[in-house]
Amino acid sequence: MRQADDYQALAAAISASLRPGLMTNCTLSGEDLRREIAAGTLWVHRWEGGLLLFKRREGFWRMYYYVNDPTCPPDLPWPGEVVTEIVRRPRDTAAQADLWQSWGFSREFTRMRMQRPGRETGEALPPPEAVEAGEAMDLLHRCFDPRTGCLPDREELAADCAQGRVLTRRDTDGRLIALLRSAPYRKGWELRHLAADPAHRGEGLAGSLAAEFTRRFGEKGSVVWVREDYAAPRHIYEKNGFCPDGWTAAVFIRKDD
Repeated sequence: MRQADDYQALAAAISASLRPGLMTNCTLSGEDLRREIAAGTLWVHRWEGGLLLFKRREGFWRMYYYVNDPTCPPDLPWPGEVVTEIVRRPRDTAAQADLWQSWGFSREFTRMRMQRPGRETGEALPPPEAVEAGEAMDLLHRCFDPRTGCLPDREELAADCAQGRVLTRRDTDGRLIALLRSAPYRKGWELRHLAADPAHRGEGLAGSLAAEFTRRFGEKGSVVWVREDYAAPRHIYEKNGFCPDGWTAAVFIRKDD
């Protein structure tokens, strides 16, 4: 396992892994890889069976893989706690999940994808309230596990805030207590995070943000990923026109040895 410092060499290694029968969960773009390399947070491991990419985060590593030979386990000392996520289309088998379980990973939970078709909203709303990336990040960290919450980095979140993709709610003192973060997705939108401060849950904040999201962006199709075992947010999305589409994503963690 070594630190990645050359994008062209990494791109060549990835291209060499793109063979028939490949198992992969990598969704990182060239821009993503360049950003991680520049930040010194991307590590690579090549072995006879494939290629692993590790994004270093505070207290854990996020792993992406290209497996060409599932009979050949990775030959490395694992760097610490490692998190990976395996997306399955409705027609896919559980082969990839079974493989990583056999290599020491444990399933933590499963997310399901929900879709909402585009509908005419007929509303022209004022621009969303401005929000600072720092306060938005603080709220996300209070509401999500950094290991499994798919949290953005500060640069990405700052761009979302600047482009009006973060909807907010504040208390009477002006403190940020709820937000909804979204991003363009194919020809529509993806609702990426819906967070309400634990001290203010049950006040209807998440529901009002989801409804505002559909009024602002509902003319195009939307998707959201939600944990299967979280009934409350699922109900909020269903109330706003989202339905499961059969896609799932299993989150796996390999603990420190």
